[in-house]
Amino acid sequence: MKLRVKAQQVNERKITAKTGKEYTFREQQAVVELGEERRVINLSLDDTQAAYPVGEYEVLDGSFEVDRNGNLALKRRLALKPLTVVAGAASRQVG
Repeated sequence: MKLRVKAQQVNERKITAKTGKEYTFREQQAVVELGEERRVINLSLDDTQAAYPVGEYEVLDGSFEVDRNGNLALKRRLALKPLTVVAGAASRQVG
């Protein structure tokens, strides 16, 4: 599966639980290609995780998990193989 990160912008959402505890969700948008179909998705980032560099990546098998509802989902920390990375952006494999 191929994934394209178009911008390093990280969006943060804050919610307050009924208990009063505040949670912050950090997300970065990407485009995933499944055959001829393309979809914009949100990549979840940990609190201290840097944004993924702009570029194209192959999503490796270690990036998937089954969520609490039994659905296939992407993990927070993806294993990515850089295919192309914009000049000046460091490539990395996150595992």
